[in-house]
This record gives sequence, C-alpha cells and structure tokens, in this order.
Amino acid sequence: MQIATPTIYDFIKEKHQDALLYYAKEKAKMVRSISERSELLASIANLMSFIDNDTTILEYAKTISKDCKLDQKELRREAMKQKEERQMLSIDEDEIPIPQGVNREEFERHGFYEMVDKGKAGYYFWAGGKEKFSQVSNFVIKPLFHVYSKMDNKRLVEISNGKYNSVLDLPSKALVGIQTFRELMYQEGNFRFDGNATHLNKIVAKISELFPRCEELKTLGWQGEGFYAFSDGIFNGTWIPVNKHGVVINKEKHFFLPAFSSIYADTREEDDLYENDRWFKFKSTPKNNFENWAKLMMQAYGDKGMFAISFLVASLFRDMIYSKYKIFPHLFLFGEKGSGKSQVGWSLSNIFWSGQPGFNLTAGTNVGFFRKLARARNSVTWFDEYNDYIDPKRFQALKSAYDGIGHEKGVMSRDSRTESTKVNSSSVISGQYLPTLDDNALFTRSILLTFRKEDWQGKPDVSTAYGELKQMEESGQSGIIADVIKFRGLMEDRYTSIFAEEFTKMKDEIELYNERILRNFITIISSIKTLSEVLRLPFTYDELYKQSKAMIIEQSAQISESEALSQFWLMIEFLFRDRRINYSGGQHVETDFKIEMVDSITIMKTRSEEHLHNFTLPTKCLFIRFTKVHPLYMEMHRKQYGHNGIAMSSLKTYIHGHKAFIGLTKGTRFDDGVSSAYVFDYDQLGINIQLLPPENSGLPIEGGHKLAPKQPADLPF
Repeated sequence: MQIATPTIYDFIKEKHQDALLYYAKEKAKMVRSISERSELLASIANLMSFIDNDTTILEYAKTISKDCKLDQKELRREAMKQKEERQMLSIDEDEIPIPQGVNREEFERHGFYEMVDKGKAGYYFWAGGKEKFSQVSNFVIKPLFHVYSKMDNKRLVEISNGKYNSVLDLPSKALVGIQTFRELMYQEGNFRFDGNATHLNKIVAKISELFPRCEELKTLGWQGEGFYAFSDGIFNGTWIPVNKHGVVINKEKHFFLPAFSSIYADTREEDDLYENDRWFKFKSTPKNNFENWAKLMMQAYGDKGMFAISFLVASLFRDMIYSKYKIFPHLFLFGEKGSGKSQVGWSLSNIFWSGQPGFNLTAGTNVGFFRKLARARNSVTWFDEYNDYIDPKRFQALKSAYDGIGHEKGVMSRDSRTESTKVNSSSVISGQYLPTLDDNALFTRSILLTFRKEDWQGKPDVSTAYGELKQMEESGQSGIIADVIKFRGLMEDRYTSIFAEEFTKMKDEIELYNERILRNFITIISSIKTLSEVLRLPFTYDELYKQSKAMIIEQSAQISESEALSQFWLMIEFLFRDRRINYSGGQHVETDFKIEMVDSITIMKTRSEEHLHNFTLPTKCLFIRFTKVHPLYMEMHRKQYGHNGIAMSSLKTYIHGHKAFIGLTKGTRFDDGVSSAYVFDYDQLGINIQLLPPENSGLPIEGGHKLAPKQPADLPF
C-alpha cells in the first residue's frame, strides 16, 4: 500500500488552521520592507476576492490586518475591488461593446486593450456599469529585450504616455510586484499605474511573449563566443555597433552593452554607472593599423618599444596563455621623471582605453582599482606612480594578479561565502622606484624595462616618431586589436609547442637565471615567434630573443635571494596549486603546512630551551613541515631537471639566513596531529600558497586533482 506524501493542506487540516490565515501569517514573517508589505496586501486581497460572502471578507480583513499589521480598510477595499472586476470579466465577452478599431480577438485573449491616440496612451479593462471600460494606466509598455542573468535578471522596456517616451531596464521582479512597479513608473516621470495586481498580471502575461532574450556583457574585451567586445559594439571580423538600446547581434544571438544605450544617455556624471566603460570604445582609422603603430613604437622607444609591442601581442591572448600556464607577467616601466616610462604606459593603454589616463596607485579607490583588473578580458591596464609604500592591498593584488587571482570579498549569505573577482587584463606598472618589497616579489613577476632621459633627449628622429604616435593615439587605435586577434586560431595551434622549444633553448644557453624571470620572457616572446610570419614587425625574432636573453641574465643577477632557495619556494607554490600538498581526497586539509595570524609564538632556542617571540603587530605566519614537503619537492625537481634539488641539510642552512625565517616550534597542531614546524613571516616570502586558482582554469581534472601541463619543457611553477 502506497502512503501519500502529506501536503501543506493536510498540515493545515490536522492543525485545524484556516488556510488563508495560515498563508497570511507565514508570508508576513518574510516581509522586510514597505514595498514587500504592499505586495503582501495585494496577494492576500487577491485570495480574499474569491470569497462569495462580503461579510466573510470583512471578518477576514479584521483578523488578517491585526495578525499581519496591514491596513484593514485598504485590505478589504482591494479585495472587493478585485472581486468586482473578476465578476465583470466573467460576463460573456461577445456581449461587451468594445470601441471601434480594437481587435476583439486580442481583447478576448488578453482581457484588455491598449490605446495610443491623440497624445494619450493607456491600458483599458472592462469595468461594466456606466463607465464600461476603466483606464488603469496613462502609458503603454513596449517590450524590447529580456536581459537574462541568474544574478541580475532584467527587462528592457520602452514606456510611452503619448507625449514622452522613456527606455528603462527594469528588474524582472518589478513586473510581478504591483507596488514596486508603481514606484518605478512614477519615478520615471508622469507614468501612473492605477490598476491592481490582476491588471498587471494580465499585461505582463501579454508582453512576456514578446521579449527577445539577450545577455549582458559584464566583461569587455574577448568573449568566448569568438568576438571582441567594446562598450559601443563588437568586432567579429567586421565592426558591428550597438543599436540605440545598447544591443548588438552576433550569429543570431543578442548581447547587451549598456554604456551607450539610450537608457543612460542623459545620466548625470555622478550617477553614471558606466562612465569608465565609455573609455573602452572602438575608435580607429584605416591608417592606424598594427604595422604602422609598431613601426612608430620602435622609432620612438627603441628596444623598449620592441618589448612593449611583444607584451601587447601576448596580452591579446592572455586568457589562452593563462589557461595553460597559470601565470601572466606584468610589464614594469622603471625610470626617473621625464624618462619616457609613462609615455610607453600611455601608448599601450590607449589602444584599449582611448584617452583615459593610467590608474594612480597612490590615489583612487580600492573598488576602482580592483574593477580595472577585472573589467576587460585580453586587454592592457596601466597602473602609474608605483612605490613600495602603496596600499598593501593593492600591492598584494598586483602580486596575486600574476597568478590570475583577484580580490577576495565576503558575501552576505548564511554560509559566509567569499567571492573572488577575476583578473582578466594584463598589467603595465610604471614608477620611479624599483619594486623590491616582499623579497622582490613583484620584481620577479615582471618584465622590467629601465628608462633614461638620455635615451631620447636631443634625438630629432625620436621626437618626430613620438609626435606621429601621439597623433595616432588621438585619432583612435582599436584597429590594432582587430589586426592581431584575427590570428587566434594560429596561436591556439602553435603557441604551446613554440613555448616549450624556446624555453628549453633559453634554459640551455644560460647558466645562472631566475626561473620565474626566464618564464616571464618566454611567455611574451613566444607569442611573437608564433605570429612572426603573419604580423609585419619592425624587428626580427632573433633580435628579440637575443635582447631577452641579456635581460634575463641582468634581471636575475639583481635578485638578492639564493637562487636554489627561491627555486624551492616556487616548487612548493606549484605543488600547492597542483593540489599535491595540503589537499587530500578532493578536500583542503592542513597537514603539510598552515597559515595563521599570531601575536606571539614559542620558538626553540636549543633542544631543551624555548623562548616566547612577541610580534609588534599580529603577523601572518607560515608553519611548514619540511619532512612532509621535501620529498615531494625532490621528486618534482628530478622530473624537471634530471637531478636532485637542495638536500634537507642544505635547505635548513639556507633558511636560517632568510629574513622571513622566525624559528622552529616544537608542538604545532595540524589536522593529522601535533609536530614540530618551521615558522616564517608569510608576507616576506613572496609566494602564494594561500589562494588556489579558479576551478574552471581549463586544466583536466583527475581523481579530484587538477593536473599540470605535461610538456617536458613546462616549468612546474
């Protein structure tokens, strides 16, 4: 015998509760605002309107208004109004005398008609009596687009009162809440809705069928659908501008780009949500192509122009490169004031953000800073005025951006979730000071170009080229993007194999180098070699390779930290990102190391003597068990280089001289028990073993672990 599952109605019956009263009380518990309370009143009134006896309606109004804190008279009035209208609508529709020109079939299907005539507009429902028809609004709605999103779902509509038109982006929920709908209409101007929930539901039922679906592009730049989006249109081999509503069509699919929509045409500057996006617009002339731009960059900036060009090309395929190697280097422009570094930053940034200055790292808001990193995919973002004393959050963000990890923020939810903003653009950083903070953490994550005034002062040819470059920038350079991204297929086919070849070749030719710095250069120059046969370049790949080799040696020599120890930490970083340490059974665990904020810590001075180490401020400390991680490091080192890495005894010697080293603790608790651990000031190490890269990074999943690329020449970090 099958037992039926109890329903809410069974519950109500068993508890001897009236269904309407129960519904009203339960819904009232969820009311959080005035508009929600108004919507609650409308929904309860709608249910009460089905009651035949008017006295019963009055009694319900008394009880519910008291229990739910609603206006009794208003509740009864709304219920009776809806009841009367339902009764009127129950009349045989063939008997209703509709005005001349109104389509009876449409009227009978929807229960109302709309009229725009002689400067007036509105929706009309049958009311009976002397008035016959009742006007419930002084405007009509023209459905434009349904902007679909799980987080920000909305409808684009055009409303007209016969004299004035207005285009709105309404939250979809506004069309199902009578009070919210009334408020939004009235806020826009002389647009009144005097109908009830039944009227609105019928209107919405009609127009809902007429909304073409589209998606808002919340990230500009390269899109997975195969086109490059600007704020005013898209490029898919052909330039397609947005229409007046901010909508563009690509392969029969609609996309919404709000910055140049008529919705926001008259928005005041202080209320403009898309002010920043308007810089990222398509602006170009046929003369301003990649070939001419690259030629002027070389004439104006010499070898530094060669690397700027290479950085731009790689940046236009950043998503593809990052999905494979999990890093993308910065371009750091260093030099005194007036040396030309900011001009290079401007020249690169202006291709995307036409006419917009670089973001000043010593000013601006943190919100604006993080948005710049995320707003446009496969573009260049310029950060100016760097020094080691900038906001620590910004420094850490630039450091983490190398690994594709954005800003993490809390979300107001029951489970206290966090969200991380994505890093979608490459970064050009300029300043008068070298980035030495945090053991050269940003230095090793950058390709460094050093600028001097004597490189260009007193050279007429350089000044002429610079002037021509400025003229090109003023007239727009979006065509440069179009000239390069059309070769994406070639990059997808050849880049990985070329990277492996060039990495192995460079590594064999250099005796002493910093692994991360070498990888930075190979990441950039491999894009040039991949496209060298299709791009018209003002230099040869051999010239770029030779200069890169010299710069790798030079920049590696500037790193003060032991190369072997640096390599060890980079491999630990890789093992963490690859989920080989602190990860078991698909879950994060603290067994190999842990990171904690501490005020003090007990350190072993000798085997039998301990002392308390107090910090001036709470400090983020890394507690690591070398006995657990060292075998994994050795295994990875042998696979990569064919020989062992640092022995445990040497490793312990090296770390004692490191400024981040604090000491050895005797009894540190990990998830699998208590043991000794080496302790470091985490922020001084210059590594990232705290935030994992996104799960959808593009690497295959195997046994709950993300697998690293398996090309022999790939660096493990």
